[in-house]
Amino acid sequence: MTREQARLDGIIVKPTSMNESDRAAIGVELQKESIAANLLRRPEISYDQLSKLSNIGAFDDDCAVFGEFREQIVLQLEVQAKYAGYIARQEREIAKHGKQESLRLPVDIDYMAVDGLSNEARQRLEGTRPVTLGQASRLEGMTPSAVSLLLVYLKKRQLKKSA
Repeated sequence: MTREQARLDGIIVKPTSMNESDRAAIGVELQKESIAANLLRRPEISYDQLSKLSNIGAFDDDCAVFGEFREQIVLQLEVQAKYAGYIARQEREIAKHGKQESLRLPVDIDYMAVDGLSNEARQRLEGTRPVTLGQASRLEGMTPSAVSLLLVYLKKRQLKKSA
């Protein structure tokens, strides 16, 4: 799979070099040149269509491993290409969440001053006095919106101190 991905990353498809059968194979008219792997990201183009292009062709079918696992490899290539943007965004969200998870809460924080928190959330926070935002988020009765309100409060508090 890695070799085929690298191969597709190295092939440039130019609209001027496409013949009639190439256009019929992918079913779309290319406006500009593109890397073959990027064409695979398009929802309307499958690996099988892409491999029918004259300057791309199929991966080395003589390779025993590819022949045996061809369907799984093709599926994996398509999934990675088509969902790469979503996966990258999710990884950014996970990193952001990890950063927030370890965010230390000030010892002197006044939970009663946090606008929008429910009375239940305020009582839980006051009674428990969590050390990090992650600990606060795992308290019973804490909702995602309550955690967001805490974050907003902390950012406002930080801005006031730095001003």
